[in-house]
Amino acid sequence: MPNNSKIKTLLSERKNIFLGMIGLILLVFAGIKSFNEGMDANVYLYASKQFYLGEDIYSNNPFNLYLYSPFFAALLGPFTLFGDFGRALWGISNMILFFRLAFVFRNLITDNLNLTKKQTNWWIFGTIIISFGMVLHNISLGQITILIVWLTFEGLYQILIKKKKIIGGILLGMGVVIKIIPLLALFYLGLKKEVKAGLISGATIIALLFLPAIYVGYQGNIDLLKNWENTINPSEKYVFEFDNGTYSLNAVVAAYFFDFESFDVELPTNRPRQIMPLSYKAINRLLLILRLILVAGIVFVVFFRNSKIKSPNLRFIWEIAYLCLATALIFPHQQKYAMLYFVPAGSYFLMYFILSLRSGWNTKIHLRAISIFSLMITLLFTIQGRDIIGNEATEFFDDYHTFGLINLTAAILLIIIRPETVMIETNQNKIV
Repeated sequence: MPNNSKIKTLLSERKNIFLGMIGLILLVFAGIKSFNEGMDANVYLYASKQFYLGEDIYSNNPFNLYLYSPFFAALLGPFTLFGDFGRALWGISNMILFFRLAFVFRNLITDNLNLTKKQTNWWIFGTIIISFGMVLHNISLGQITILIVWLTFEGLYQILIKKKKIIGGILLGMGVVIKIIPLLALFYLGLKKEVKAGLISGATIIALLFLPAIYVGYQGNIDLLKNWENTINPSEKYVFEFDNGTYSLNAVVAAYFFDFESFDVELPTNRPRQIMPLSYKAINRLLLILRLILVAGIVFVVFFRNSKIKSPNLRFIWEIAYLCLATALIFPHQQKYAMLYFVPAGSYFLMYFILSLRSGWNTKIHLRAISIFSLMITLLFTIQGRDIIGNEATEFFDDYHTFGLINLTAAILLIIIRPETVMIETNQNKIV
């Protein structure tokens, strides 16, 4: 009769084979999905072809307006060699990056909380459910969000947890060059006094901004950078956005406070949602104040300390969860695909709920209510898809910019559900 060690080894091998098969199926699925539907990938790939033909990548794109850097267009050159199949490779690449994100996040959680196998499985399953809709949405569109989230998360993980400043700094710098919005992560690094990593990121940004000059020449690259700046300049097109499919602060604030009638702007919906019409100056100030509050929240999560709690990984997840929410809210034109930034917070809330159950709800009543409420908004986030709740319900939630409101609420909840709350209130003071 085989001993327990051999049985465990056999079960582990079978588990790895099973997970490998699931991973392979998901990669094939991502490739097919992106090939058939990934229309945004056409924008990037066409811009890449334009780059290597010496054309202006910010004009005459038949698919849509290209909003990213010359470096990203140059980087995608190998994908264009495969024609339409390049879309499939883009989807597969994004799924691989998602696998990496999931692997790192799992290790961060399980290394700190000493969860039982059953609790770990429930947490993993729940996190997959929370993230799957957004991952699928990104792959279906052929979007760039998974790449940017990975560059940001992996970069900060390498810098702060693995202490690999060079690798992390390069990844973070690459993310900034491609899509600007990881700039908030550089501000976060500055608060953490990570000078070396910050300098490496800065050097990477400068190097990658000018790297395309090798192919298009110095002046050609300068012209492309100027066109890029004009394309993404928030002072023009993206001061306020009225599209119900946008969930940044500039869209949420406009939905509830913009005076559509006075400015002769067509109402995006007939549903009653306006709280109070404000003047253009007042609504601009409100938007600025809310953005500053979110930035102040980043300062808080960095400098808040509790000497009784020694859980660097849990603290890292908490900080990154808040940073992701702030990023999705502060930067304009963040649509449904960018709601992937909610997933770290949703996973954190799920973990808190599981630990609360583990302790037999040995918490104060208000914290118990907060735990349940945080799970409820996570569920509300998860079900918002046309395939789940139908077109009418989806349009209702979009009209009220529910994703944006969920992100705002989640940011407030993270300030309340701090790492010491997770540990102390669940009688898990000892980190294994």
